[in-house]
Amino acid sequence: MSASRRSVLLATVAVIGLGFAAIANSAFAADPDKLVWGGGQPATSAYSGKYVPYIIEQLDKARLSGYEWGGVSDGTAFNAEKVTDHPTHIGAGQLDILKRIKGKPILGREGVNYSFTVIKENLGPECLYLVTKDKNYTTLGHVVGNAWDVSIATGGEKSGSFGSLQVLQEKFPDLKDVTVAHVGGNDKIIEAVTTSKHPFGFFVMRPDPTNQIFKTIIDNGLTLVPVLDFELEDTYTFPDLKIANSGIMSDAVYHTTACTSVALITGDPSTVAVDNTRAKRRLEETIARMGALSSDIMLQEATAKFTTWRDYADSFRAVGSDQLAKLKQASANAFEAAKKKAGG
Repeated sequence: MSASRRSVLLATVAVIGLGFAAIANSAFAADPDKLVWGGGQPATSAYSGKYVPYIIEQLDKARLSGYEWGGVSDGTAFNAEKVTDHPTHIGAGQLDILKRIKGKPILGREGVNYSFTVIKENLGPECLYLVTKDKNYTTLGHVVGNAWDVSIATGGEKSGSFGSLQVLQEKFPDLKDVTVAHVGGNDKIIEAVTTSKHPFGFFVMRPDPTNQIFKTIIDNGLTLVPVLDFELEDTYTFPDLKIANSGIMSDAVYHTTACTSVALITGDPSTVAVDNTRAKRRLEETIARMGALSSDIMLQEATAKFTTWRDYADSFRAVGSDQLAKLKQASANAFEAAKKKAGG
């Protein structure tokens, strides 16, 4: 065989091989209609690393197989936008934010509103943390009352952290006077506080005393300000959270703050095109089957199966009503004192 004919044959074989590879890849590619959205990279995000795998497992049990992780997400608002655009997608998100944004305009998209269905409201807690180097600030009311002089580092514009901060700003209009810096993830928020780039940091995170974030806060002598006030009672619960496990020479460290729950969302069936009966039926079945699952049983199963969930389940303790009332009153008193001092 001549060299030229050999080259042609090899080229032909290569093209055929690429064709088979393309077919194989397409056969095993993720179904674009079956994606689950969580948070950042699975190694560092509780949403992507913990919630998404468990959601996919529950979908399989409900005979709704074929779902895969959608990829890196900015957080709750991002996920809500995904299921608005792709109704058969599924996402996890903070309930406080979802209640705030449902039916409202999507940032940067004129004429498009968030549209989604909340399937389950309680897949676990997400808690609000306000951190500072200034030990003079011990209550939320003190921060709100001095908001004009406060700079807060938080997550991106579609992150859960910034979304919860916006919820607080609606509860406390004075808090809209703060200067907000969108610095990135929780590690970047803490870095901004420890390096004094911003005096305050605000983030939302699944409670986990083994998380490096809390170690960094404690090691750097930062103060966690309780996110507590009477004005928050209709939106949040206020447990005592373990932020550091006990050691040979140390006791466990707890912090009382506001917590919301992680919700499971998908699209709104009414937004699916009338002629797309397959997608509409899939969406309705997803809502019905996943909605029928018991949140308590799901949480028990996850706790029994995953060590990280067992750790998190051990991270709570109840706070007495009298103690909570004192903490909330302290916040209210600090706000009034700050406003009086400012002549407001």
